Amino acid sequence: MKIAYHRLSRLLSMQEKNLTVGNATAYALKGRRFKMEDRFNIIKNEKTGINLLLFLMGMESKKKNDVAGSTALVALQHKNKLVVANVGDSRGVMCDYKGNAIPLSFDHKPQTVSEHKRIIKAGGFVSIFEGAWRVAGCLAVSRALGNYPLKADNLVSAEPDVTTFDLDVFKPQFMILATDGLWDKFRNEEAVIFVRSRRVKLGSQLCSHWQ
Repeated sequence: MKIAYHRLSRLLSMQEKNLTVGNATAYALKGRRFKMEDRFNIIKNEKTGINLLLFLMGMESKKKNDVAGSTALVALQHKNKLVVANVGDSRGVMCDYKGNAIPLSFDHKPQTVSEHKRIIKAGGFVSIFEGAWRVAGCLAVSRALGNYPLKADNLVSAEPDVTTFDLDVFKPQFMILATDGLWDKFRNEEAVIFVRSRRVKLGSQLCSHWQ
């Protein structure tokens, strides 16, 4: 609990004037969280009335020795901007006004050059097991929430990749946010074609947020 109180103290002293209830994702995207997988609660600074977030370091999961993990993929639209944050191998794809498949994120796989280099630098290794490249021979993604046994030496990271898109440029028809179960079977272009064909068939029954 000392760690939690220490973090509470730091949060209360931050000069963040625009935090409100419900913007936990925006808070994370702004890079002001300590670990993306930290549990959080909304708290209130009684002196200023400003709502802040109390991060609890996922202590409950660690205490229970919960070694499970998860990917995370978040898309936020603000006016004409789309901000996407990704951890793991869930993937986002946008269909622009021309019908092109625009990648919104890139998978965090241990065999990619940058991720492999980071893992090796941290003292880990990447090997193939059951047909997939894995961190330390066990985890098939190089970034994830949870998976605490692989976090100690930074073999697996929870740091997100964050990208921003100008919607006025792409004029998107729709976007797809999905886990690897879809992308194991569909390429980006195939998924976009699949959805576009059914949008035409369904017509007005399938509305687009951007129309």
